[in-house]
Amino acid sequence: MNIGFLLNLETFLKIDRGLKLITINKTIEILKSVITMAIYNGWMAANPFPRHRFKYDRIGVIYLTVDELEQLEYYSFAQPRLSRVRDIFLFSVYTGLHYIDAMNLTKDNIIKGVDGKEWIKYLRQKTDKWIHVPLLNKAKDLIIKFRAENEQSAKFAANIVPRISNQKINSYLKEVGELCSINNTLTHKVARKTFGSVLLYYDIPMKVVSELMGHSSVVVTEKHYAQIEMKRLGEAMTSVDASITSASAENADKK
Repeated sequence: MNIGFLLNLETFLKIDRGLKLITINKTIEILKSVITMAIYNGWMAANPFPRHRFKYDRIGVIYLTVDELEQLEYYSFAQPRLSRVRDIFLFSVYTGLHYIDAMNLTKDNIIKGVDGKEWIKYLRQKTDKWIHVPLLNKAKDLIIKFRAENEQSAKFAANIVPRISNQKINSYLKEVGELCSINNTLTHKVARKTFGSVLLYYDIPMKVVSELMGHSSVVVTEKHYAQIEMKRLGEAMTSVDASITSASAENADKK
């Protein structure tokens, strides 16, 4: 067993089995864990491929621009079901909650934060990590709006967000996106990605964004939002270019 074996295995899984890169990486990860156990028990002398590195697909993050978000927020829907789903989507835009975490959120998750204001405290199901998110005013307004509907049901009276299946919410969001002339396909996942992009748009540091989103590390956040940072880089250079042009014009006038 050597690096050649591992490369052949990756090729076999990709070509012969038709597996995606994420599944191939998971398979290799399992193999590596078995090798680690073998080394620990003295069945193998050393790691046969110590310099192997996982390959990753470039992740294209779909998110709403500030203009698209405003268009969505103030659009007047004729059908109440679409208005309701839009509000659920917006709640995750302003809190960063995943679908399942939003559905499981209850009044007990609303606490007084270190600044004396209302925060959301919840255990993120995907990473089993406690997340603390200060409540924005827009999120508070939506909670008040949801309260009337939830209190009609004794079973879900303690819930914050009205219950709806992931399949149904994504189906309705497709209609919402078409009515609002949003080019990308709208799903609930886009809400969470938009939360991150909005924070970065308003110059919130990457480390803070990573913490609010409950990512396992800042590297994960950087990988997801690299293209947004590149956009800000372009905007910064445009600003610098304008300043240089203006300074040059002033110097020319003086001469």
